[in-house]
Amino acid sequence: MAKNTVITLLLLFSITNHADAQVITAQKVLDLNIDAHKYCSDITMDVEGVLDQKAGPSSEQRIRFSFWRKGNSLSAKGTLIFVGSPEKDVQNFHDVTNEKGSLGAAYNEKTKAPEFAYISSKSNGRKDLLFDQAEFGCALDGYFPGTQGRTIAELMRKAPDLRLEETTVDGEACFLVTGSIKWGKVSLWVSKKSGFLLKKATLEQGLHDVYGFDDQTMEDNNKQFHQQMKTCTIGVRNLAFENHNGVPLPIQGEYTIEWENASATPPSGKAIYRFKRTNVVLRPDLQAKDPFTLDLPDGFRVFNEDERDSGVSYQWKGGQVVPAFADFDQTAEGFWTGSRALALVSLAIVGAVLLVISLRFWCKRKPA
Repeated sequence: MAKNTVITLLLLFSITNHADAQVITAQKVLDLNIDAHKYCSDITMDVEGVLDQKAGPSSEQRIRFSFWRKGNSLSAKGTLIFVGSPEKDVQNFHDVTNEKGSLGAAYNEKTKAPEFAYISSKSNGRKDLLFDQAEFGCALDGYFPGTQGRTIAELMRKAPDLRLEETTVDGEACFLVTGSIKWGKVSLWVSKKSGFLLKKATLEQGLHDVYGFDDQTMEDNNKQFHQQMKTCTIGVRNLAFENHNGVPLPIQGEYTIEWENASATPPSGKAIYRFKRTNVVLRPDLQAKDPFTLDLPDGFRVFNEDERDSGVSYQWKGGQVVPAFADFDQTAEGFWTGSRALALVSLAIVGAVLLVISLRFWCKRKPA
């Protein structure tokens, strides 16, 4: 009797475990992936990247920078090298972004003096710059260009056609989640072994899918920038992981983009970004330095990236961006914009007319 009871309990235990194993859903896998990538909300690291682009004349870019993130604040400071240019072009940069917008500057390679600075607060400008620009490597953490600071897993949670299956990538067991979102068709491979981190991902985009900022479709983008893109597939692959204080992190991988145009001119092409991360520190102590503040002299001009032709003028003063004129009004007009420019021109014309009349009167006067 006791033996039969034990057998019955073991059988029930086996059935219960089997049922629990079947509870996993596509939504659950996405949630686990989102949680797994929370490490990058408080991190610093050094990054090296190489861009190999094949579209017409091949070109290569190399980038080396230090990266910091604290919550929604990100900072990247380093060097961008354009190897394929006639004379090797080297640009030192420092870009900072947060929920309010982006601020950045370029520095002379030799003198280290700033040459250009910009500010943006609009989503269609350079907000979420570090997330959206491929050369910073955030795709390894699930952030794809054009998604404005949200991981591909976060976007997929609202897909109406989610599907889940089990497969392998490079011999590693993974969950494969597929679904359609307004950016296109997504395939997401999530590692079982490495704490539900992203192992591989692809996003296939067509003419009517959102491509870029402000919900603009690829077709709209083609009209605006006179392009002929027909399809675009972006993705991450060949990710390698390393444990840091017991937390698995992606320290190496590739971001790829392949596009097809409707005609041979301009040609279709492919670009591959290869990244390697070193000196990774979780929850770093940033009290010794502030990586989220730019090194600019007081009075340095800062361009408005959102409205380049608006005449809005800013400058760096006391560690922040301020209007460049003491009489800067609430309409944010620059010195040579709007009614002020018209008033100045009108005044100049009136002054010229009065001068001509005065000269003619002086010349015709009778001698005393």
